[in-house]
Amino acid sequence: MGERLTTAEIFERLQKPTVKLGFERAAEKLPLGASKFGGNPSAPRDFAWPFYRDKSDDGAAVARPLTFLMQLNLEEVAFYDVEKRLPTRGLLAFFIERIALENEASDAVRVFYFDGPVDETVEIAPPPEFAELENDGLFSWDYGAEFAITFEKGVSVPCSWDLVDYGIELAVADDEDEDEAFERYEEERDALTQTPPNGDFSQLLGIAHWIQWTMLGECERLAAGLSRDEFAALPEAERAAIEENAQNWTLLCRLGSVCEEATQGDCGSFYFCVREDDLKRGDFSRVRVFFQSF
Repeated sequence: MGERLTTAEIFERLQKPTVKLGFERAAEKLPLGASKFGGNPSAPRDFAWPFYRDKSDDGAAVARPLTFLMQLNLEEVAFYDVEKRLPTRGLLAFFIERIALENEASDAVRVFYFDGPVDETVEIAPPPEFAELENDGLFSWDYGAEFAITFEKGVSVPCSWDLVDYGIELAVADDEDEDEAFERYEEERDALTQTPPNGDFSQLLGIAHWIQWTMLGECERLAAGLSRDEFAALPEAERAAIEENAQNWTLLCRLGSVCEEATQGDCGSFYFCVREDDLKRGDFSRVRVFFQSF
């Protein structure tokens, strides 16, 4: 059994700062290097657009360009990153490929860190192959549209269903049952973190608000190159060691819906996760991404 704590004690012990992201559709093209969702990325001139490479059912080589989601100007982020966990200059650009994501491929996501001066970057247009993707219903938004990103300091605490991962049990008062206690915890957590009623929001760093369940253990499984079936077939001690290493991972970014025209499924979110030691080094080459929705 875990340590039994009240809601107030949990919030005091586990609360961590986070950076809340807001989005506003730009009336005109945003400056080079601005924090934004959509449009084309700013990158060094020699930047090579990332591709997901696979084979079709008949063995033919398939190459699909990843989708550029957003870029963050880290100089703009620095003031809101109170723990200074991110680099304080340069750009962080996020790309995904949905088919690769469904296949648990390591190249389902690319997060590039450009640490040079932002004014030395150029706008990078997607490759010609991208036009086919743009017209196949892949996007829920007008890909050419740009959304300016705003930042706000916030706080984060675990969801009630994640407390077990911290070795904690929620204390239940004598005059309420367990379901009531957990419902009250979620209400107070939403009030503390200013979570919108639909639970759909975006954040950098802090504790992930998982829609379904934590995926940090999945990060370590994938890093070990194991499918779910292969992981399940491991001896219990080996599975336990991998699960223990889940604590090496943390949330880099949760990207929810940007606006009514740019949603991620049914109020869903992409969760980008990174190793703690990689984050400290400014290494984003091993980021993993997951998708969850209501």
